[in-house]
Amino acid sequence: MIASGETVCPGPVVPRIYSIEPSRYIRSLPPIWSPIVVKPALKKMSVAELIVLRDDVQAALSTRVAKERSDLQKQIDALAKLDGQPAKANANGKGKAKRTREPDKTGGTKQASAKRRGKVPPKYRGPAGETWSGRGNAPRWLVALEADGKKRDSFLIRK
Repeated sequence: MIASGETVCPGPVVPRIYSIEPSRYIRSLPPIWSPIVVKPALKKMSVAELIVLRDDVQAALSTRVAKERSDLQKQIDALAKLDGQPAKANANGKGKAKRTREPDKTGGTKQASAKRRGKVPPKYRGPAGETWSGRGNAPRWLVALEADGKKRDSFLIRK
């Protein structure tokens, strides 16, 4: 068992940037198996040390993600073989192809064509000069005039 003043590290040298604390969740294990949790003392680290630590974490994450991705792709391929169909791959060779929006008559997508339409000219003009294109909910001035008994057609802008 470790005495209160001793420190243990998984490597041969204890870096000065780490503080060593036993985990409170693993205290019930026998002393031979009790691991020691190594936590970085972030507040005591310099900016350069933090940058090195960030780069190390990023490298570890990218390798682990690549390994997980390849393992999942192997599982997908194995399941596809069981089904009797080859696994579909996109342009990058990774997984299923992405869905794209349905093209409209002009060749662009529906969303892009809606953005190109621009402003709509007004269709109705009120007595005080207010205008409304006829799209969406009717404006308050028109609703109030219709409530007074006037007809919407009387406010149409004639061309």
